[in-house]
Amino acid sequence: MMARMQSTNETEALRARTRGQLVEAVEAGAPLPKWLMFWGHQAGPDGSVGKGCLSQWWPCSFTVEGIAYASAEHWMMAGFSEGARRIKADLRSYVA
Repeated sequence: MMARMQSTNETEALRARTRGQLVEAVEAGAPLPKWLMFWGHQAGPDGSVGKGCLSQWWPCSFTVEGIAYASAEHWMMAGFSEGARRIKADLRSYVA
């Protein structure tokens, strides 16, 4: 069976990289892309895992190089903070 090719309008909506581009594509007749919108990092009322598990804040303990993190967000921010510390140290060496 042959797969259906997307129309130009559909592909324009998928190529949108800004809100303005998406609005233009939809106003020109493109259907809204099927994005998965999620918010929160809580389990469902029954304790089930839902789309909230895609959040950076979803509790998922892990260890990297001996350092324990409670979520992907904690790991990401620790990396950002380390980078900021290095930049600050480099800047101090130029000022001193």
